[in-house]
Amino acid sequence: MEKPYVVGIDIGGTNTVFGIVDARGTIIASSSIKTGAYEDVNDYVDEVCKNLLPLIIANGGVDKIKGIGIGAPNGNYYSGTIEFAPNLPWKGVIPLAAMFEERLGIPTALTNDANAAGIGEMLIQSHEGYIEFLPCLPEQWNKGSYKGLCVRGGAEVSADWNNSVINYASVKATAANSFSIKIPQNKNKPYRILLNGKTIKTVPDTHRIITIPMKAGDLLEIK
Repeated sequence: MEKPYVVGIDIGGTNTVFGIVDARGTIIASSSIKTGAYEDVNDYVDEVCKNLLPLIIANGGVDKIKGIGIGAPNGNYYSGTIEFAPNLPWKGVIPLAAMFEERLGIPTALTNDANAAGIGEMLIQSHEGYIEFLPCLPEQWNKGSYKGLCVRGGAEVSADWNNSVINYASVKATAANSFSIKIPQNKNKPYRILLNGKTIKTVPDTHRIITIPMKAGDLLEIK
C-alpha cells in the first residue's frame, strides 16, 4: 500500500507544532499545543496524539503515514530519547520516540532539533544577505524537493532538483521587502525569472545575484 505522507513534530520549550506533509514538503494539515502545560510526559504524549490522530484519519488514516519525525531539544537519534533537556518540563531520559510509536503504531525517529536545523542549512541559506538554494547539498541527495522553508526578510522558499541541478525554485514573500536571490547554475539552459506569473528581465551581478522588490503575497519563480 502506498504511504504518501509523513508526520513532523517540532518540540519547543513553549509550543509543540505538528503536521502531516507529503513527499514534496507540502503541509497537508497542522496543529499545535502548549508544551509547558504538561508536567507528566505521558499526559503530553496523549494530548499530542489526541490532536494529531484526527488529522491522520482525515487524510486516509494511519496506513497512509510512512513515519513520524521528531525534532526536540537534547534529542538522541540513536536511542530515540530526550536526555536531560533543560527547557522542557520532563527531567531525565525520556523514551519519546517509543512512546509515540506505541500509541500510534507508526515508525518514529527522533533527533536533536539543532541537527534538524542543520539539514535546513544544507538546503537553503539566507544569512549572508541573499537567498541561496542548495548551498551545500550532499551528493547522496542529488534528487529531491522541499516546500515552505522560511528565510530571513519574510519569505517562504521551495525548490525541486534532479542530478543536483535546480529544476524549479520559488520565493513567496510573507512581508514586503527587497529580496536578493542567487540564481542557481545550470549549464544546460538559462533560467526564466517570473514574478506573479510574468517573465521579468533581470541582470545578475558578478555573483549571480538579483534583487527584487516584493510585496506580501508576491511569488518569484525560477524555472
